[in-house]
Formats: sequence, structure tokens, C-alpha cells
Amino acid sequence: MNEQLLIYGILHEAFTRTSYAPEPETADLLHLRFPYPFFCIAAFSLSGTYKAETDSYRRTLVSIIPKYTAGLAEFPTFFYRTENHEFLLLFNYPEEFEPDIYIKQSYEYFKQRHNCTVFWGISRPCVSLSEFIFAKKEALTALSFSLTDSHDDITVYSDQLFFTAGNADRCFYPQTAADLLIKGIKTNNIDLIRFILTVLEDENTRLRSFSPGQMIAGQMLALHNAVTATFWSLNPVKYGFSEQLFAFQQEIISCQGDFEYYFSHLHDLCLSVSSVLAGQRVSKKKELVQETADFILQNYADANLNLSGTAQHFQVSEGYLSSIFKEYAGICFAEYLEKCRIEKSCVLLSDTDSTIEQIAEDVGYNSVYSYRRAFKRLFHISPSAYREQKLP
Repeated sequence: MNEQLLIYGILHEAFTRTSYAPEPETADLLHLRFPYPFFCIAAFSLSGTYKAETDSYRRTLVSIIPKYTAGLAEFPTFFYRTENHEFLLLFNYPEEFEPDIYIKQSYEYFKQRHNCTVFWGISRPCVSLSEFIFAKKEALTALSFSLTDSHDDITVYSDQLFFTAGNADRCFYPQTAADLLIKGIKTNNIDLIRFILTVLEDENTRLRSFSPGQMIAGQMLALHNAVTATFWSLNPVKYGFSEQLFAFQQEIISCQGDFEYYFSHLHDLCLSVSSVLAGQRVSKKKELVQETADFILQNYADANLNLSGTAQHFQVSEGYLSSIFKEYAGICFAEYLEKCRIEKSCVLLSDTDSTIEQIAEDVGYNSVYSYRRAFKRLFHISPSAYREQKLP
């Protein structure tokens, strides 16, 4: 597949889904294409929302703008056009790079060379695919400010932007934020949790000019109820964090409109619940590994016993069972099964007169040759030599 098309597909998923985790091969390709730690998104428009027009010169400019701007930077850039005809330019860069400097150069070039004004909106930096949906929103929001008479033609999304109470939502808590917060808590991803809380705090406290009374009566209460609903969706009764959630629900009373105080407690609750869920996951994994080990001990004599069938028995994926078994047993499934079979055969070699062939069959080997190879691999002697050593 054409690499450019694949990258475009990856970015389309990142821009349009609430969460996106590419396959390992795709992630490797993305890392090669975008090797630096920071991203930002810039949205541009010649005169507002773009509509299909017959003006070929305008269409030509729209295609030239991202190419020219990308050519100014020595770091990877990628042009993306949404289904709504929004034009986005993605920058991938190291910490010292400042995308707005290059955008200003591009702005001046088109103003002087083509006598046209390109309006720009620039997002804050982000560091992962999960954040692209917010960066896209920030870039388009900043662009909307650039298109007004009261702002510069280039606007960087920051704390300097303010939304009036009359034009803002009662609270900022989109489903995307809820989904990513749940993902961060479930996976114990501290960086993702911190990022989502920062976005929520910025949007609800710094970018919207609510009065303290409005915060307490409307915006803060609405946000609190929405966040609380997210935690209830994680089943606090089942996983044992109901008391922590009930205690947090009382914070809306004691914070008295102090968002900094509120978000500090929300941050602590997220980390606490994440820790509880992480402990539950570890406990469940250990329990599954123990059940798997017991299952092997009970069925080692079955020549058809294997990882795939065992995974089906426990209704988990083969890869998942293989991974956690190696992690918590310290040995892979096949090695554990072989060790179990050989150890059982040692008892038969010592305590019975059964032939080597019969013992091999009794412990689950289809072939006496396979049994002998496995035995020698573990004990460095043959089954016959082992039996002779054990005879009185």
C-alpha cells in the first residue's frame, strides 16, 4: 500500500475516533514518519469556510498553502482535509521548534506574493494520537477567532482566548473527553489522565468567562454531575471504590466554586480509582494463571492439550493467555506443560515397570521420540538412564 495513503488513513482514524490504537506495524510506520515527541495542528482558510467553487486560482492557492508552509519547516508535516472541507496541517517537531514562526512566514509570503490573506488557527502542543481530536478542535476554534475583526489573522489557542458566558456551553465535557478519561483510568495511563484533566480545567475555568455564581449554580454542577456519571460507569460497587466516589461527590459542596481545589481532588480520585482497577486487573490475571496451571496439571495426559484449546476453555485470546502466563508464571505455556509432563513421567519411571513407550503415551506424548528429546532437554540424560539411577 502507498505509504502516504496509509498515513492519511491513520490520521483520519485519529481525527475522527474518540480513541485509536493502531496495530504494531502501523505504529512503527507512524513512528518512522513522525519521529519527534510533539505535535500541533494548524487550520487555515482564505476567507472562511471553504465551498466548492469554480475559481481555479483559489483552488490552486488552497493546494499551494500547505505545501509551501510545510516546505519552510525541516520537520515532518502532513496536510489533512476533513469531510467538512476544513484544512489542517499537522506539525511533528522537537521541543525547541515553534510552528507559529513558520506559519507567520507563510502568511507574509501569500500576502505579498499573491495579495491574499490566509487566516490561521494553531492548537496547543500535544503528544499522542489520543489528543489529536482536541488539537483539531483547538485549531478550528482558534481559526474562528482569526476570522473575526477583533483578532489577529493568526491565532494560537491559549489561555488568552475567552468565550463569553452567553456563547459557551454550560460546561465543557464532550463524550471524547469522557471516553479518554475512562481509557486513562482503566489502563493506569497517568499522562493521559493528566492531559484530559488539564483540557477540562482550561476549557471550564480559563477559557470561559463565567462569574463565580454561574460556576457554582450551573457550569460547575453540570461538570461535576457529568464526571460523576463517568465514574459510576466504571462500576464502583463491583470494584470497591464507592466510598471514594461518595466522598468526592461531597467536594462540590466544600469547594464553593474553587475550580483549582475541585480539580485537585478530581485528579486524586482518578489516580486512586486507576490504582484500584490496576490492582483488580493484576489479581484477575494471577487468578487466571493459577487456574491455567491447575488445568494443565489435570489434563497433561491429553496429547491434544495446547495453548489454543486452553485459551478457548477460559474464553480468552491465545495471545493474552500466553502473555500473562509468561509474565506471572515466569515460564511460557509450552515449557510449563512440558515440565509438568516430564516430572510426571519421572514418577512413573521410578515407581512402575511401564515401558518407556507406555509412559510417553501416559503423560501426553504422541511419539516416544518426542518424549525422549524433551526428557533429555530437561535432565541431560535419557529416560532409561534416569530409571537406572533410581533403581535400588
